Amino acid sequence: MKLYRRGGLLAGSSLAVLWTSCALAQTVTPPTVLPPGEEVTIFGRALQQIGSAQAASEGTVGYADLTLRPLLRVGELAEAVPGLIATQHSGGGKANQYFLRGFNLDHGTDFSVRMDGVPINMRSHAHGQGYLDLNVVIPETIERIDYTKGTYRADVGDFSAAGSASFKTYDSVQYPRAEVTIGSRGYRRFLALGSTEVTPNDMVFAAASFNTNDGPWTLPEDLRKYNGYLKLTHYGSEFTTRFSLIGFDNTWNATDQIPLRAVQSGLIGRFGYIDPDLGGHTSRYGFAVVAESKDTTISAYVNRYHFNLVSNSTYFLNDPVNGDEIEQVDRRWIAGFRVQRDWQAVPVLGLTTNFHLGVEGRADFISKANLYHTVARHPIATLLDDSIKEYSVEPWVEAETYFTDNLRLILGVRGSYYNAHVTSLLAANSGTVDDFMAQPKATIAWLVEPSVELYASAGLGYHSNDTRGVATHVDPATGLPTQPAPFLVRADGAEVGVRLNPTDTLKVTVATYILQLGSELIYVGDAGTSEPSSGSRRYGIEGTAFWSPTEWLTLDGEVAATHSRFRLPAGQPNFIPQSIPFMYSGGAVVRFPGDIDWSTRIRHFSPTPLVEDNSVRSHNTTLVNSEFIWRIGHSRLTAGVYNVFNVKDSDIEYYFASQLAGESTPVDDIHFHPVEPRAVRVSLQIGF
Repeated sequence: MKLYRRGGLLAGSSLAVLWTSCALAQTVTPPTVLPPGEEVTIFGRALQQIGSAQAASEGTVGYADLTLRPLLRVGELAEAVPGLIATQHSGGGKANQYFLRGFNLDHGTDFSVRMDGVPINMRSHAHGQGYLDLNVVIPETIERIDYTKGTYRADVGDFSAAGSASFKTYDSVQYPRAEVTIGSRGYRRFLALGSTEVTPNDMVFAAASFNTNDGPWTLPEDLRKYNGYLKLTHYGSEFTTRFSLIGFDNTWNATDQIPLRAVQSGLIGRFGYIDPDLGGHTSRYGFAVVAESKDTTISAYVNRYHFNLVSNSTYFLNDPVNGDEIEQVDRRWIAGFRVQRDWQAVPVLGLTTNFHLGVEGRADFISKANLYHTVARHPIATLLDDSIKEYSVEPWVEAETYFTDNLRLILGVRGSYYNAHVTSLLAANSGTVDDFMAQPKATIAWLVEPSVELYASAGLGYHSNDTRGVATHVDPATGLPTQPAPFLVRADGAEVGVRLNPTDTLKVTVATYILQLGSELIYVGDAGTSEPSSGSRRYGIEGTAFWSPTEWLTLDGEVAATHSRFRLPAGQPNFIPQSIPFMYSGGAVVRFPGDIDWSTRIRHFSPTPLVEDNSVRSHNTTLVNSEFIWRIGHSRLTAGVYNVFNVKDSDIEYYFASQLAGESTPVDDIHFHPVEPRAVRVSLQIGF
């Protein structure tokens, strides 16, 4: 681990222990207040993981990893997880499209995120299962991100088959600050945050931001986003308790993916639109409390959530007169809890064992999960009018046994019980459904030497399906009988990996994995029905490296290759559309004299199959973003350039049939959302 003070290496073993314990053991430590003018640069990826991690593919990013990362949009915070790609196929108010380990995760079906213990993913969502909208996050409030991949951890559940991330916010910051950002094409952002000690045992941290953006689109995006965050931390004699409030409101117009033929014919430009009425509004307000002691964590939360989205993927294919525009509406309250108890160094049969026991529960009270046929954003027909009550209870236990000082075995099991009642517009699709799944996990870790640790992991995981698909017996679009979806979809995973720390400044991990889903049958919100697909298998290899050869240079890189196929009889087309076979990303941070930092990142993903027979493929995409940061005391000036080389690649591409006005028949075509052209943003931050 490296700690940097401006002008030299900071020799502070006690501070190193403090930060390491916070990031790895997640113990409770009062905030450290640095002397005026002192600034410590800490890279989460430099933290020691050997001896504590349960797989080569898990880890921590944070601190300078995040503050020195050039972000075009908040969803790219997720790209701090090695091997993950966050793209966009609509307006900036909508959840990103995520890709990891050969999954098109849609908006989050197999990648879960929590912030301070509160799950961000939405189940049985009007737009898509596991909907993960990171616009709720103020990036500057995030201290670190702890991530896992695969199905090997007992303490993570739904939507985590490909991976999971836990966002931890700051309890306090060294000094309050205000920031103004001005950028290309109407981008404006205003941020204020700070903390204060109200008593010797109580700290208040607050942040607020306002963001506007029009983007490069022919139809201005007119984004208006408000975020607020408030946290009170009480340091008690036994427990540290954190109370937090969060608020988020966002409205926008959208230019969705557009048909290639419309651009090639000159009907619209590259940043043009077909339907001028697309866009939406979403909001989320919540309260959470987390109490932590040395061996116990108790948390509870309640959220109120609203969502409206108007979209049109096929234009005039289904209704040549009124068009295919739809509106999806979601109204819900969410409440949940989580309890975990740890016992360290318990003797069992003469062996030292650490036990972790926990339980979590969640309830979604969804008053509306509706789908309307609209014209100019006005409903002309109700396609779905559903209300849902969905509950889950999930206990887990994990035991980490040391056979020797260098060999440990981690065994765990998680039980997941789900119950839901659906009240549908169609009586045949109403009713109560439930399911239970037990998920055993196992990992063996061998510390070959202090700088090398080997891991072998296996386990079962799952993702839940939209309860409307689980309860559906009649297709609402055709009136024909349909097969209900399974409630919980099993995922079988295994991984072998190695973690190498040959020097204090170089950390490398390599992992090979296989992941098999019993079914990729999901509920399709745009169609209002369930769309079945076969089971699937993915296997691949990924590697990450973090290297800080000098005090002024830090480098990192990730590469991943995945083989993904549906499990079908021989001879049948079995490629999985939008499953990225190869990606790499990397970055560099250079510290120049005069308190100037330069940070740049590159992200590439290869062409992908767009149809099952691989006859149509997407194009590759390569983007470079860069920022210069000039620090003047507690203030700083930042100049960022995004899409440095102004490439004309696509954020995402699909292949399906659509019908434009004036076309007599549907046309199979590539539909794409272009990456934004080169953009420049300048920020001035004043620290007090």
